Amino acid sequence: MFVHNQGMLGVLTGLAVGGALKHHQPLAYPHSVGTALLRGLVGNVVLLALFEGLGQLTPRKPLQLCATLRFLKYSLVPVYILLLAPLMFNRLGL
Repeated sequence: MFVHNQGMLGVLTGLAVGGALKHHQPLAYPHSVGTALLRGLVGNVVLLALFEGLGQLTPRKPLQLCATLRFLKYSLVPVYILLLAPLMFNRLGL
């Protein structure tokens, strides 16, 4: 039960951090449907790779290490969506 709470706490922490800093990385609306679809595809592939990759690296024991890494994994999701993905799209010209 303790480990599952760390995931939700991570999401809330990531939302707080990402929400507070998202104005530093503005993202314009896509210029075409193709660009929007490409953003969605690239963004989801990278997010899935990060999330699952960190999940594979997270050991089940000791419990404290598992909970800490789970917190970091779940806090990365909103930070990626609000900060890192827009930065990546701007650098890629999407």
